[in-house]
Amino acid sequence: GDISSSTVPVIYAKSTPILGERVFEPDKFAQYVSFEKEFRLARLFVSSLSDYGEDIYLILKDGAEVRALLSDDPHSVALRLGAVLDDEVRKGGNKSKIDYVDLRFGNKVFLKRL
Repeated sequence: GDISSSTVPVIYAKSTPILGERVFEPDKFAQYVSFEKEFRLARLFVSSLSDYGEDIYLILKDGAEVRALLSDDPHSVALRLGAVLDDEVRKGGNKSKIDYVDLRFGNKVFLKRL
């Protein structure tokens, strides 16, 4: 098996955590876990996650960054991302040459290549 599939992603927050204080709300953590789980089920492995308030940036194991709204449904985001990546491969592209995929704008998708 792939060791990356069982590795816990790193979570980055805006502030430095203080020992004994809550870093983020439990419902936010549940959303982080949902994103990681849905991506993993879609065979997209997350190595780190950054919280920018309403936005969430996920770095995949292959280095591509995925930008989404924290309020978006993680399953829907994973499906949309999978479709974008599949389309990229069908067109002869290479997933490892993607800098980021921005899914924060409804039906519009922004993809930046390296």
